[in-house]
Amino acid sequence: MDKRFHKKNIFTSMKLTINKIKVYTTKQDGTPLMTKNNKPYKSVAISVNEEVLGIIGSTIYVNDFGDNTKDWTEGVQVDLDVEKKDINGKIYINGSIPKKGFGEIQTSIDQLFNWVQKLESRVKYLEGELVHLNNEVEIISEEEKEILPF
Repeated sequence: MDKRFHKKNIFTSMKLTINKIKVYTTKQDGTPLMTKNNKPYKSVAISVNEEVLGIIGSTIYVNDFGDNTKDWTEGVQVDLDVEKKDINGKIYINGSIPKKGFGEIQTSIDQLFNWVQKLESRVKYLEGELVHLNNEVEIISEEEKEILPF
């Protein structure tokens, strides 16, 4: 094995199909798995057939601090950030649930932008301007304002 590998971990995001799954809520001695803040969590071991960071047929360990893995079953495809670690000469592949990606954030921003445009259009309408779909503004005359119900 390349000695440089020991100096840094290798990290990537992948879509993987679960071949086998085991969920642990306790340590080997039977005590519950707890965070440093004394909150319970699950450790999930999934086996996959895909090549993960150069290893075929890997077992990936994921700590679940919520209910992110509740729907995971054999045959389900999951998105994971995976990291290959060498701990005392033994190779481990750890996974984590990805954070919101740029695409999802951009979609949220686009939705907010559309919502703000609609609100601006309503405010302009209430202020006496009629905004058409092509963004042309038509000023509503005083006579027309008198017949408005508000």
